[in-house]
Amino acid sequence: MTTTEDRTRGRDRQQRIKRALEHAYCEIAGDEAATLATLEDDPYFEIHPAGLRIQGRAVVERYYAHYFANVRPRYRATTDHGMWENEDGVVFEMSATVEHDDGSRSDHRFIAILVPGETGIAGERLYGDEALARFMFGPVYDEFRPI
Repeated sequence: MTTTEDRTRGRDRQQRIKRALEHAYCEIAGDEAATLATLEDDPYFEIHPAGLRIQGRAVVERYYAHYFANVRPRYRATTDHGMWENEDGVVFEMSATVEHDDGSRSDHRFIAILVPGETGIAGERLYGDEALARFMFGPVYDEFRPI
């Protein structure tokens, strides 16, 4: 027998997945404004295993401005390896080949965990190598602080 709590938990799960997918699709579509609209008011990014964090609308907006102008156009290939979710977030495992200023390319495998908030994405935890983090965050990387 399904209880009210089970139905609520099911809706919450559906909402988490919906918010995470909406955020991911906005990024894939290259829509900076829509991506930002999927975030909570005080979003954060964490980089692991380095244990670094930025937080706040202004710094996250600077990151996304950099990302859409300088990072996203340099993806040469991406592969989705899977998606998983639980009450703490939605996990995407991916690989990306990126092209650098000198024309060289590098391959990176990473995990991104989107953390749902009340109405949008509260934050994101990126697990990957330092080279990818520096490439992705560019000038914003120096604003990260130890957790």
